Amino acid sequence: MSRFAFTKRDYLVLFGIAWAVVLLYCFYLIGAKAMDLRRKAIIDANRTRNDIVIDNTYEIMHALTRYKVDHAGNGPPSLDKILGTRYLRKMPTNPYTAQPVRLVRMGERKCEGELTFMKGSSYIGNVSTSELNRNDDLLIIAYGNREEGFIKYADWRFFPEGNELWSDELASKLVWITGGLAVGGKTMGGGAYWYRDSDEEIYTANGYTLPIQMEKEAFPGDDQ
Repeated sequence: MSRFAFTKRDYLVLFGIAWAVVLLYCFYLIGAKAMDLRRKAIIDANRTRNDIVIDNTYEIMHALTRYKVDHAGNGPPSLDKILGTRYLRKMPTNPYTAQPVRLVRMGERKCEGELTFMKGSSYIGNVSTSELNRNDDLLIIAYGNREEGFIKYADWRFFPEGNELWSDELASKLVWITGGLAVGGKTMGGGAYWYRDSDEEIYTANGYTLPIQMEKEAFPGDDQ
């Protein structure tokens, strides 16, 4: 009974097959990546103004996060501190006004596409050592027009309702809330934990009376 033995030609054939499989897999990955990029490009090209507002919020949030990484976890005293720097070259454009995004107070009527910033504190503690460190943190609120809907963020949209913090009318303007002060407390493992100021503490510390109302709409003759 003869024993089968690989010849040099057999090894070359197997080597060629292996390379063909690798190349096909690489082409598959490249094709999948290209399709994903095309899909994202189509979505970006068809964003609603609400989607752009959320993208603007993320752009600013990422700039603030980079600043915090470089400054021991503390945020800038104001957005002006990072505006025009490597963190944030310029304010993104408001899709509703075609002007740079403005910072507004909650309750302002002309708020579509604008943002509200609120300052507060977050804390990292350790049960074992009783150590507690405070960091400056932010809450960012974005406004839009819900009737226009969402495409890019169709599955992520945020629809708050009126509550003890804000009225139903104000809630109808909100499309996104983010920032370190937007998440709840959590246990981090190893005896460490994280928490933040309460919602009531954040809003009242920033000069609001709860529940926050939309400012009175002005009509001709009101000031007479």
